[in-house]
Amino acid sequence: KSGIQRDGRRLLRVDYSIDCDTPTHDLARLYSLIMIFVWPIGVPLAFAAILLHYRDELRIELDPVVKQEWNSELEKIQALDKTA
Repeated sequence: KSGIQRDGRRLLRVDYSIDCDTPTHDLARLYSLIMIFVWPIGVPLAFAAILLHYRDELRIELDPVVKQEWNSELEKIQALDKTA
């Protein structure tokens, strides 16, 4: 545990006015531990859920001419890959 012992109390190293043995400090530590997992896991999952929910609205339909041009370019690239 972090903190330094002084006068029988455990105090925060960067601010000696904060007692590390209080319920408020324990709650703050618990909250910080929970948020360590919520931020890197929960936030990407939330964005993924939002994108999945709106995926049909976000999907674009290509103009048939553009789609044909892209497919012909893709075929050229795939042909070059096979020769390399």
